[in-house]
Amino acid sequence: MTIGSLIQSTDSALLHAGLGRLDVELILGHVLCCDRMYLYTHWSQKLDKRQIKYFQSFCQMRKKGMPVAYIIEKKEFYGYEFVIKPGVFIPRPETETIISAVLSQWSHQERLTIVDFGSGSGCIGLTLLALFPKANLISVDSNLEAIKVSQINARNMGLEKRTIFLSTSVSGLGKGDESWLKAQADIVVANPPYISFDDERVSEEVTAFEPPEALFSNEGGLYHIRSWLNSAAQLLKPGGAYFFEIGDKQDISSIEHKVDKMRRKREYRDFSNIIRVIQFQKCHG
Repeated sequence: MTIGSLIQSTDSALLHAGLGRLDVELILGHVLCCDRMYLYTHWSQKLDKRQIKYFQSFCQMRKKGMPVAYIIEKKEFYGYEFVIKPGVFIPRPETETIISAVLSQWSHQERLTIVDFGSGSGCIGLTLLALFPKANLISVDSNLEAIKVSQINARNMGLEKRTIFLSTSVSGLGKGDESWLKAQADIVVANPPYISFDDERVSEEVTAFEPPEALFSNEGGLYHIRSWLNSAAQLLKPGGAYFFEIGDKQDISSIEHKVDKMRRKREYRDFSNIIRVIQFQKCHG
């Protein structure tokens, strides 16, 4: 069997399961350790039985709902490739809006201290660190597996010397051994859990495989937004900014005036023209 015949035959089978050719190409590329372009430029290359067996086993995992990122253990974010493992939240394209928002406000050459709340794979903080060569990053997550994955990504990107990893909850920051962090950050970024537990729009694929602590929040999805906004206020320097993601049409008006010294400044839309990122600024004085 050739690359082309395997793609075409598997593509038809997966389409009946509601999946598509991109899944097929990414999985086969993972098996062959190549990119998708290679598949099309080597359409007639023959595959051995071992390669076909691995490919078919991975496709069975995909048919059962496992996200492709967990199968191939990687995901692209803002042009960078990140290692992803089961138990760690999978980056989404709309979260790239945070990167664009920060870039619109700061120069690449500024010396910055960036804090990444709930860092997961490290995609937000490490991408910013790659784009700001004079910056330093504090990467925060209570999930030990996420910290390990973020450390792998930092090493792969050559950024480990500019990154400090803290295995702690966001709410605990600055109250114990991290007291040195108070009023030290120029920028705080976050993709907090913001989905209400009763939100029926969340797909079964997401709820079955991704860590619920990275997805769901109490108070109708507002608990972590409110709590992390308070934490950001403690860590930011006067004039510093907090950029965080929200859900589609999520109303945060009930909390935006309740955090001392923090004022809503801007909002940013994603590629679907949905308000996706909010910027708060810490007041001077």
